[in-house]
Amino acid sequence: MNGNEVINKLLEHTGLTPSTFAKKLGEKRPQRIYDIQNGKTKKLSREIADKISSAFPEINRTWLLTGEGDMLNIESTSALTLTNEKVTL
Repeated sequence: MNGNEVINKLLEHTGLTPSTFAKKLGEKRPQRIYDIQNGKTKKLSREIADKISSAFPEINRTWLLTGEGDMLNIESTSALTLTNEKVTL
């Protein structure tokens, strides 16, 4: 999976525009995100991966850098499942 596929999945997951996503990462301008999204930049840098991991801790950092494995951390998906389950007493 290349950088633009990763960014597009992240934007879909978060429901954010590239501009809003960039602001969440602390980027002053969204150009870096647009460059990745449009294929000008082929893969995410460690710096961008770190920023994404800080802003969205549920995202698997290894997936960000390699495109391999699950997008979400196992702990995050477990917590999400638990919060969405109904408890009947």
